[in-house]
Amino acid sequence: SLPGWIGACKNLEQINLFGNDLNTVPSSFSKLKNLKVLLLGNNDFTFLPSELLFLPLLKTLYLDQNKLTLTETDVEILASLSSLEELDLNLNSGIKVLPSNYNK
Repeated sequence: SLPGWIGACKNLEQINLFGNDLNTVPSSFSKLKNLKVLLLGNNDFTFLPSELLFLPLLKTLYLDQNKLTLTETDVEILASLSSLEELDLNLNSGIKVLPSNYNK
């Protein structure tokens, strides 16, 4: 798991957490207001962390190779990421197509 002090890295713009067996992030993650690139591929996420709601500058989000199914809440989180330009959801066996209510 990630340490809670990660939120103190307020100037962090990129973080690569690929392949760390993560299924959640600490609540302090929401303090990373300058984060633009977040790589969470090859972990154990079954739903999107709500902390993503507080990352207004996030442009690139990789969630490939997790265990996501994309719940309605997940779609709402993705839709709220107004700066998002690149999203990778490959190899999540629970996702067959993007839900029709996701129109980003």
